[in-house]
Amino acid sequence: FGSVFFVGMLRQLLGAELSLGENFHLVLMLLLAPLLNYLGGLYGPTPPALPEELRELGISTSLAYVCIAVFSFLERGSLDLSRFVFLVSWAVSLGLVPLVRVLIRNHFSRKTWWRVPVVLCGSVRVAASLGQYLSAHPQAGMTPLALYEGEENASDVHTELLRLESREELHIFHKQHTDACAVVIMEKDASHRKRQALIDQATLLFSSVILVPEELGNGEIPFWIRPLEIGSLLCLKIRQN
Repeated sequence: FGSVFFVGMLRQLLGAELSLGENFHLVLMLLLAPLLNYLGGLYGPTPPALPEELRELGISTSLAYVCIAVFSFLERGSLDLSRFVFLVSWAVSLGLVPLVRVLIRNHFSRKTWWRVPVVLCGSVRVAASLGQYLSAHPQAGMTPLALYEGEENASDVHTELLRLESREELHIFHKQHTDACAVVIMEKDASHRKRQALIDQATLLFSSVILVPEELGNGEIPFWIRPLEIGSLLCLKIRQN
């Protein structure tokens, strides 16, 4: 909306006679973009990888402007749509929308309510480094709060995270943080049974689960997943469809 308004003002300053009010119902079609962004999962606390985010934003923004172009073509003769305002505001929006998203994310990611609580499941060694990264990069949208290694292989490694020693404590954590996300660290040297148990326990309780694989094995990855980048780690996010 800001792009259309300021480009329209610029066009009037250049001497054109425009009546933006007559075309206001066309501008309302820009509301299609945030709807498509929502359906694409761009409003979740954990942002997708930058290339995917830019692609989705470009598609949703362009589709909104294409709808304006199609509607104005179908009602030709009754509308006076400035090609300058249309094309330039389209181009400005393609750059402005991602920029505004970055600025908003950098500002609000410092707020605790912006981020989702996270329980790290698996290796203490990987969990410690991953927890440090998430704490130092709030833009990732996650706040590490607890660590659950599983009941079989609890270690004595020191960590500042809350240690969950049993399934019961994991259930209690979930009841206290119903919107939490589980990050399951699949250790390369861990047994298949241990890794599968962590995945099963996480997906049983949490609606959002992220897998951090050190080694991918057959039959360990559920359906409905999408790639996700956290720092230099390639992860897999499970959508409980």
